[in-house]
Amino acid sequence: MGLGVDWEVFATREDLRAGGALPLMPASIATLMVKPTPLFTIGPRSATIEGSLDYARRNPFTTSEADPKGIEFRGRAKLVAPVSRLLALTTTYDLYGRRAWAPGQEGDAGSLVTGVAHDVTVGLEVTLSGQVSSYAH
Repeated sequence: MGLGVDWEVFATREDLRAGGALPLMPASIATLMVKPTPLFTIGPRSATIEGSLDYARRNPFTTSEADPKGIEFRGRAKLVAPVSRLLALTTTYDLYGRRAWAPGQEGDAGSLVTGVAHDVTVGLEVTLSGQVSSYAH
């Protein structure tokens, strides 16, 4: 958990809210991570699963409806199944969502809108490692 700032890079004050709120706002941030954890075994190798979940809230210290707020979350889950000593099949699922202020048309104050996106990626992971040891007497 932590505190940070959120910057709407391309937004003008008029985009954010009639009356001109700043594009720089405080944000509270929370992250939960699942480190690679063995799920099942294939021969001498283990298939692993890992993931993360991030949550950020823009302008968390206000209760006023006059201030722009926003929520952003990201989630990721990755499954790695070994094929050989060097190769593994990977499947990753990413989820992204945002609830943010959308400016309205002329005379309209705007509203909060929600957007969600997700991806599934299947790939082949190549692992190469080596070690060189040297001893001096």
